[in-house]
Amino acid sequence: MQIAEILFLLIGSFFSLFYGIRSYFIFTLRTVDKIERERYEKSITMKIHNFFVNFTGSAIGWMCLYLLYKDIFSSGITNINLDNINFGHALLVFIALLGIWGILPHTFWGLASSAKYMAEKALGRLK
Repeated sequence: MQIAEILFLLIGSFFSLFYGIRSYFIFTLRTVDKIERERYEKSITMKIHNFFVNFTGSAIGWMCLYLLYKDIFSSGITNINLDNINFGHALLVFIALLGIWGILPHTFWGLASSAKYMAEKALGRLK
């Protein structure tokens, strides 16, 4: 393993664990009432689910960044390969940023909710 790969692994693992463990307190603690907070603190199931979703979202972001690194710097750090940049790279950048910032799960939840809402509206108009 090269030093850059070890750094990706260490940094990505640290921040994925960080978002997995602390995401509830970062993203939702200010918006929930006391009853909801107590319910979360007592429920191991909610904690495991929250850890899994946010850890995975962050890990996916770091993996996308690593794939970009491997593709663009395939010939070494001094030989940047920009000849084959395409839409897939832009998509990887987008997913990497959302994952690294810890908002990939929230983004996918929003997309799924929007799709459900649009489908319900479309089906409602067909009746």
